[in-house]
Amino acid sequence: MAETMASVSFDRAAHCYDETRGFPPGIGEQVAAAAIVLLAILGVAAAIAPGGLAASPAAVTFDIPVMTAVAVLCLPVFFFGGEIARWQGGVFVGYYVAYTVYLALDATDHGALPEFGDAMLYFVIPLTLLTLMVIALRTWPLGRGD
Repeated sequence: MAETMASVSFDRAAHCYDETRGFPPGIGEQVAAAAIVLLAILGVAAAIAPGGLAASPAAVTFDIPVMTAVAVLCLPVFFFGGEIARWQGGVFVGYYVAYTVYLALDATDHGALPEFGDAMLYFVIPLTLLTLMVIALRTWPLGRGD
């Protein structure tokens, strides 16, 4: 019930945002609904829990920074291109696979974990940053003025 009441007020705003930005209908509604539900659930749970919500050290030191990095990686894609091309989607799927492999290696204390982490840190991440800079520089003058 609370989810329905909270999302009703955002539906119209999300629809207007979609229309003014040229996004397909419903994108803003989905993002707003997900944000409302997530924040409402976390807010209520934190308010009810006697000592608040505890986050595991692994979540604070690895998972949350990875999620933040993925969100930052999406910014140039959304702001400059307005859509995700197939190759960009493939890159995101590849990162998801790499993240899952890292979690599996870490959970099993596998000996290849240090090498895998170094490969991600010193090769994949710099290559991704370079690619994002090239995308941003190539599309910067174009903007979103469709």
